Amino acid sequence: MRYVAIAAAVLLAALPVYHDDGGFIVTLSTVAAVSMIVGIFQRSLLAAAGGGGLALLAYVAALWWTGATPGLLEPMLFGIALMLAIDAADLGRSLGGAEISAAVLRLFQRRWIVSALLGAGAVVGLAGLMALADPGAPPVMRPLLAGIGGFLALIATLLLLKRS
Repeated sequence: MRYVAIAAAVLLAALPVYHDDGGFIVTLSTVAAVSMIVGIFQRSLLAAAGGGGLALLAYVAALWWTGATPGLLEPMLFGIALMLAIDAADLGRSLGGAEISAAVLRLFQRRWIVSALLGAGAVVGLAGLMALADPGAPPVMRPLLAGIGGFLALIATLLLLKRS
């Protein structure tokens, strides 16, 4: 399970560098990946979430500076990878190094798959809603609408983490 989370952390760090391989983005992405991997191995939700925040900052900065427009798949993969990395650190913190049976491990894997599918469905649904709202929205309002969508996604993620 840790290896899937580490692969997710590496994906989170690689995505900003894909858009902009400048020194600042590479450094920020590297710090983000190291922080997430340390959080996963040390069972530190703070380190994993901090690394996820840095990865998000690097991703936004890379898109901003290059003027790149991500498609639908890229942010979806980013969000799913972020959820997996943070959830792995939270799971490690919750279990505190206890031995996990194969049945419990399969249960957590199913939970990750369902969470990823729900997240992907939410992204597609929000993209569909934004496609409907976008033609009527003045260009000045589009970043505000995107910010509101991101804020709602963050609130939904926090509520789901609180419930589990």
